[in-house]
Amino acid sequence: MKAGPKAQADMSPLPWTPRSRGAEQLRLFCEKFLKVPRGKGAKGPLRLRPWQVDLAETLYAEETATAVWVLPRGNGKSGMAAAIGLHHVLMSGIEGARCAVIAQDDRSAKRLLSSAVRMVELDEDLASRCVVYRDRIVVPGTGSEFLALPAEAHRVEGEDLTLAILDEVGFMPTDTFEAAYLSTG
Repeated sequence: MKAGPKAQADMSPLPWTPRSRGAEQLRLFCEKFLKVPRGKGAKGPLRLRPWQVDLAETLYAEETATAVWVLPRGNGKSGMAAAIGLHHVLMSGIEGARCAVIAQDDRSAKRLLSSAVRMVELDEDLASRCVVYRDRIVVPGTGSEFLALPAEAHRVEGEDLTLAILDEVGFMPTDTFEAAYLSTG
């Protein structure tokens, strides 16, 4: 992310009108727009594994209000969180969508956000429509934001989130979880 004045963003929607919805749309969005930000397969298309698509189906199911996933290290949690957050702010159809990734501390939250930032930087369509700041990605065309917040209740309270992604929720104070949950309405 570059410091200083930001370039003017393209206010038009992404040049893609998918017929699919939910997890299938997420899968196609990842393959079309997102690149693996680092490590094995870096700069190649982000292809969700079948089990990741199955997990995403639980998130996009109409009856789902809260989804909790427990995954061990090295299973692409950060990449999947970044992909879901970007998909939400760019494709949900919600004007002013607000997604926050909330992690144990500011450093962890920004590390997760940096995966999303790198994905944006690696795609010309996303880079032209998003403005990257130190602690968030803004989509000026819809007024949507993807934020990084530490697991501190006072930082989460008052947010009007349309999606909250909590990393390592088992290590968060209960009041932070409650603030995040209540912020999504």
